Amino acid sequence: MAFHIASFFSFLLLFSLLFLFNFTSASSTLSVSQKQIKEICGQTQNPNFCTTSLEDFLGDKKVDLNELGIVSILLATSQARLNKYVVEQLVQTMVDLDSISKIHLEKCQMDYDVTLQNLRDAFRLSHQKDYKDMVDFVNEATMMTNECTMECLQLQNPLSSWKEDNHKMMWLNDIALVILGMLNE
Repeated sequence: MAFHIASFFSFLLLFSLLFLFNFTSASSTLSVSQKQIKEICGQTQNPNFCTTSLEDFLGDKKVDLNELGIVSILLATSQARLNKYVVEQLVQTMVDLDSISKIHLEKCQMDYDVTLQNLRDAFRLSHQKDYKDMVDFVNEATMMTNECTMECLQLQNPLSSWKEDNHKMMWLNDIALVILGMLNE
């Protein structure tokens, strides 16, 4: 039940994004092509994940590079919310959780609070096109996600699905960093 709620919230965020881009993207004059998406994704840690994530989200929508940067931040934010929620549920529902594992998961929760705030701050700056500071915020989010990854490695029973979610978070941050880096040039 708890995971269904998290999935619903992620779906709601992505649906809102699609709604937003239905109205703003139509006017994009210099839209990013499929070839450019593949070139961008070729610079990321996981090109296949990047290409699939962006193409699945965008579908046939046309966006410019600035809008693609916003999309990447919002995709990372959505994953961060999901990851934070999963950690909260693990802390609350795992009755056999030893105290050391609980401490690591609670630290990870705090890391995701900071990650989310940094991604929100990056999004807020997107309207000003302050790409340098946006890169700084996404870098901070990446560092906090990495901290959480290190905390997870300390768990006695590493959770494989949780590790995969954390990898997705790192890859989404990386996508945002590549796109924002291009915009900052």
